[in-house]
Amino acid sequence: MAVNREPEKTAFFVGVLAASPDILPNVEARLVDKFGPVQERMPDLPFTYTDYYARELGPDPRRSFLAFTLDFDPESLAEAKITTNQLEIELAEGSSWPRPVNLDPGYLAPGKVILASCKDYSHRLYLCRGVYAEVTLQYRDNAFQTLPWTFPDYASGAYFPFFLALRGKLIASRHLSRPPVGTGGKINPLRPGAEKDGNNLEIEAKIPVADIQLIRARLATLGAFDAGKERERNWVFDLPDGSLVATKRLLRLRSLGGYDGILTVKRPLANQEEQAFKTREEVEIRIDSLAACLRQLDILGYQVVWIYEKRRHNWHWRGTVIALDQCPEIGCFVEIEGKPRRIREVCADLGLDPAASLSENYLTLWERHLAARGEGRRNMLFVPKASREEEGDNSKAIQP
Repeated sequence: MAVNREPEKTAFFVGVLAASPDILPNVEARLVDKFGPVQERMPDLPFTYTDYYARELGPDPRRSFLAFTLDFDPESLAEAKITTNQLEIELAEGSSWPRPVNLDPGYLAPGKVILASCKDYSHRLYLCRGVYAEVTLQYRDNAFQTLPWTFPDYASGAYFPFFLALRGKLIASRHLSRPPVGTGGKINPLRPGAEKDGNNLEIEAKIPVADIQLIRARLATLGAFDAGKERERNWVFDLPDGSLVATKRLLRLRSLGGYDGILTVKRPLANQEEQAFKTREEVEIRIDSLAACLRQLDILGYQVVWIYEKRRHNWHWRGTVIALDQCPEIGCFVEIEGKPRRIREVCADLGLDPAASLSENYLTLWERHLAARGEGRRNMLFVPKASREEEGDNSKAIQP
């Protein structure tokens, strides 16, 4: 039986088509007054794709984009269109052009770009109050794809860098957002998509795989949601006496690029041996300043004992978060986080054996890898092979 769910928030933007670049600062100021601070922008470009607007905007209009909130409710699109229509009227007062600016509001979700319109057409859906909406671009196969009705300027690819940057910011913000409405708070606010058992428990399987591309292809075939790629850098801390690592507690600061960082604390359960999969208590908070957090931890006496990097591709499927991890030298792993039943279902979908799940963390796997090769280097970084000799026997972690 179908269950109604609240939509996830989206990134709101306005496409600006102006008669002259001189009026753009005033247009931006008025839009900021209506919709808040700018989160992403595309500098103005010549608009040469059609002369449809020549009578209203003149022969040399300029196109730009401004993105505002990353927490936009799709239900508000019609209201936003009505607001921009009124703003167009106000900006036309006293202008030498009949319509000095054309404002096209829309929103971006990870899989699509939506535009609002006051004109009906076969591919548009009616919203309310004389406003329609259309899917203008789709995001598939790691790229934006056009549709038969996509406007020529949107289809040209000139705007793709703006939308890619905005998509990255939206995905990063979803990692750092509160649980969506209707989840009962069971979704980890920093890794949305996984059903949790409460009490901040992280339940996961970590399975080594030889062919990560095959797993990625299977997820795409299944119709799993592609939540985006990240290149992580992680700093692991301990006290001078080594008591955190010794008791299998983790204090980690992670940089994802979109925001400054995530500070994570984990500890194992007392009855871990009774659990089907690795289970830990996990508490995470967003850090607005990576440098400030590093300094605070240093003042409190915590020391960086290990730095490691991963390339991670996140997917959502069957109420789990699936992370495809590529690590320097030690290979590729699939991490599946969710309830045990869901983990087993996803393993079956992907052709993975739940019994192959590892209990060791990446630090243990890395130290085993180094010991087998008689190496002393501690940090797990994506570095050229030639650089390893320069790093030498680095028993102490490289400071950030």
